Amino acid sequence: MNDNSAYRFPFPIKVLVAEDNEMNKLLVTSVLSNWGLEYSVASNGVEAVDLMQHYDFDVILMDIQMPEKDGIEATIDIRNFWDERKKNIPIIALTANAVKGEEQKYFDAGMNGFLTKPFKEKELFELIENTIQLHQTKYASNKSDEQAIVQNTAKHYNLSLIEELMSGNRESVKMIVNTFVQSIPPSVIAMQKACDAKDWLETAKNAHSLKANVDTLQMNIIHHDVKTIEINGKQGIDLESIPALVSKVKTVIEETIVQLKQEFELQ
Repeated sequence: MNDNSAYRFPFPIKVLVAEDNEMNKLLVTSVLSNWGLEYSVASNGVEAVDLMQHYDFDVILMDIQMPEKDGIEATIDIRNFWDERKKNIPIIALTANAVKGEEQKYFDAGMNGFLTKPFKEKELFELIENTIQLHQTKYASNKSDEQAIVQNTAKHYNLSLIEELMSGNRESVKMIVNTFVQSIPPSVIAMQKACDAKDWLETAKNAHSLKANVDTLQMNIIHHDVKTIEINGKQGIDLESIPALVSKVKTVIEETIVQLKQEFELQ
């Protein structure tokens, strides 16, 4: 670390660098080291998505042109994560493509900003600083929205069945609830993706996998909806109604997870 560097962040920042070019990789990581920042490196989009799934970062510097999965594809994958903190991480595109109009593709994919290579140290520092500040303001607002869900929305679930099966043991109930919170998101995401692709059989399959969990938590508000998605998807009937039902189920489950995390003080 160079103590003479003019650039310092007032708080620790961990950066994920997604870059396949060795020279660019060295340039970026050298700058980050000079700023005293911790970082990890991914050599392609697949590695970037995998690192995001397993570790926490504060910002991603995402190259656009990478093998296996490019920066735009990796960004879309990350924006489809269930974990609110991970899916909303600030992502800055670093691109050698200076074609006018290309930047709109980055924003459409969910990126927060972009910088054309080669860039100046001051430009990178200011972009990271501004992007993180905007993110922190927005994320604080999102946390307030979560509190509003808990305070203003009636519970979507009833734990009486689980409590009876667990003989009222609170820790055992918490363990079951935590399993729901951790395991249910992938099925919801898969159902939404299948629905977006109009793969109705796959949509029905994922709805079926959700049904037992929904019934165990006695989520009566979406019991009929999940059942309808499964039946209509399998039989290929009333398909135009499925997207709205999928959207409702996804929203209710998201709100339920917020409520359960609040009640049981889960992460």
